[in-house]
Amino acid sequence: MGEDSEDDYADEREQQGHGIQKVVLVTPYRGGSTFLGELFNQHPDAFYWFEPLTQIAFDFKHSIKANSPFQYDNGTLRELPGSFSKALRDTLSNILNCRLSEVSQKVLKHYFVTKMDKSKKMAPYRECLNGSNNHEKVKTCLPKLQTKCVTSSLRVIKTIRYLVHMTDDLLKQDPTVKVIHYVRDPRGILLSVWELEKKRGISYDEQMQHASTLCQRLHVDSKAFQRLKTLHPDNFYQQRYEDLSNEPEKFTKDIFRFLDVVYPPSVSDWIEKNTRVDGGRVGGMSVIKRNSSAVASRWHTVLSAEEQMIITSECSQVLKDYKYSI
Repeated sequence: MGEDSEDDYADEREQQGHGIQKVVLVTPYRGGSTFLGELFNQHPDAFYWFEPLTQIAFDFKHSIKANSPFQYDNGTLRELPGSFSKALRDTLSNILNCRLSEVSQKVLKHYFVTKMDKSKKMAPYRECLNGSNNHEKVKTCLPKLQTKCVTSSLRVIKTIRYLVHMTDDLLKQDPTVKVIHYVRDPRGILLSVWELEKKRGISYDEQMQHASTLCQRLHVDSKAFQRLKTLHPDNFYQQRYEDLSNEPEKFTKDIFRFLDVVYPPSVSDWIEKNTRVDGGRVGGMSVIKRNSSAVASRWHTVLSAEEQMIITSECSQVLKDYKYSI
């Protein structure tokens, strides 16, 4: 984009006079959400956090066998909260409100934060840590992360570990939070999952179980979204991965409009550079340099007739819920 586009963006942002926008992207595993998250990561006003609940979920599972403490910035140790949903909610709330000293050190030390380049605004924190993640180093470097958070007017979290119905509890605590429910055709999700699992060998029964478990979650999420969207129409938005992949600029603008966030040239540039490539490789985990529309529709040609039959059998209601063809 040229200088005029940057000036137009600055003028529009000034005219709208935005306050703080807090956003949670709720999505299933292998739902293509890295693509949506990266769009937010390109926004100059965004503080984007990729999967902060990963370590919380891991600790909660293992706390059944052994009490696993959380270490906080002030050095105190607290037992994992008895309520899993409360632990998740509090972590999301603390990040969205930049109470980072209240976030578990295990979250702040997680490799998604310290090793992977998932968030532009986290770069100064990663550079400060310089490969070390002991308590004192995290405490020393945390102000750099805190500064990036409080100076960002758009705070965004992407998570696969939070169900739609759980956001009701988050909204009761903070009614300004916006929730984007990001969905994908279960056939596309299961293709992605099975391609990973087949590397270790996966049985027909396991494939059936994957389909059943996934579509149970998707159906529960669908019902919860409809209920909460009715109660809080200004807080809930649903986006299909396939629609965003086919027309990324159009639907990204729609999402930003819902959030009352200016659509900046940096996002438009990223879409142009990273969603259309002639002759490029299709597939894989990276969202860079691939035809996004082709990735979204791969299941049509890659899944066998038997695999498609499994999914249609287990997921017929979900396909109807999200208006996918059967």
